[in-house]
Amino acid sequence: MALPSTTRALVLQKSSSSKKPAYDDVVLVERQIPELKPGEVLVKTGAVALNHREIWIRKRMYPGIVFGSVLGADGAGTVVASGTENDILVNKRVFLTPSRGWDKDPIAPESTFGILGGGSNPPIGTFSEYIVVERDQVIPIPDHLSDVQAAAWPLGAVTAWRAAMVNGEVEAGQNVLITGIGGGVALIAMQLCVAKGASVYVTSGSEEKIEKAVQAGAKGGYI
Repeated sequence: MALPSTTRALVLQKSSSSKKPAYDDVVLVERQIPELKPGEVLVKTGAVALNHREIWIRKRMYPGIVFGSVLGADGAGTVVASGTENDILVNKRVFLTPSRGWDKDPIAPESTFGILGGGSNPPIGTFSEYIVVERDQVIPIPDHLSDVQAAAWPLGAVTAWRAAMVNGEVEAGQNVLITGIGGGVALIAMQLCVAKGASVYVTSGSEEKIEKAVQAGAKGGYI
């Protein structure tokens, strides 16, 4: 397969409007794909996930924003090329780790921590047809998950894990209340707590969302 030399990507662009509060633009641009270095892979994007973080970035309510940067922290796809010879990851489906600089302490990240998309640390985002990324920053997708399912997991799961398992210290047999169960982080937190053996209860303004949460393992819910 011939590899592309360019990729289309969604890029943050400063709004020309003088209206307040600010709400910056997102534009579709075509960019050169960097030449692969040893230890890097080229991923053809299969699915990405939208986080509320992208909205905060457009409202200039997030630190380290860089205009001209590609947006998106979550993504999944297929490795189509590698800078490493005979790489076993080629043709494998993977999802991208959504951050950099969290290498040592499982409790909290180092001061160099940064999340993909919208900034310079790191200077890449997932809202692109093709992404060059470090080989050790992709994780094979289990066969039972689609690209769409895998893309929805990374950033929300890290947030949910820290909230429920690190800070909340949820254990089997505990009763846990998760509010706003319609949100992605809340749904993942619920699944983590259920898997841990806790009795999980949820709140929502929607009977349908509560019903789905119960089907996924919650004990009950409240409006």
